[in-house]
Amino acid sequence: TVPFVTTLTHYGVQQTFPVTMYTNWSHGSVQGFELAYQQFYTFLPSFLRGFGLQGNLTFVDDTGGANIAQNAFDANQVAGAKSVTLPMEGMSRWSYNAAAMYQNHNIEARVAWNWRERYLLTTSAANLNEPVWMDNYGQLDAEIFYDVTSYLKVGLQGTNLLQTRTYLDVGPGLAPVVPAYTPVVARYSWTD
Repeated sequence: TVPFVTTLTHYGVQQTFPVTMYTNWSHGSVQGFELAYQQFYTFLPSFLRGFGLQGNLTFVDDTGGANIAQNAFDANQVAGAKSVTLPMEGMSRWSYNAAAMYQNHNIEARVAWNWRERYLLTTSAANLNEPVWMDNYGQLDAEIFYDVTSYLKVGLQGTNLLQTRTYLDVGPGLAPVVPAYTPVVARYSWTD
């Protein structure tokens, strides 16, 4: 998005407004594949019949990102932006989800691991003119519910059970098609 100030005239009255609008800077392409699997093992005996597995794996190959100034009308930002070839924002090259499930005898339970590879959060952090990366991230979640009656269900849900921290890297882009890290200008972290 590009913020700027514009002045409009209506019936001889001038008014100045701050405006933020999207600007197209580049073009790109996205290709990849996804594999998915889900099955309840109904062939198992009695109580085990409710067990199942669910999973997916996604690969994305994208091109077309560029490090740009956040404000195209600010000469300092435009001059400071580096010409770094970057992937598109928000797309991990690899990601996957795996879950063990149970659903039988009034019980519903699920344990899931979700993981995604480092991805570009933004091409240019405000006033830094540097890309910001979200580091590799994996999270374990679980839930269990019991149907007391057909109208009442009780249960527990837990998210981020391993208390995984998120990390942001501020700095140059990745070398082409190399999933290794590059030198980091700054690193920030927090726990959800």
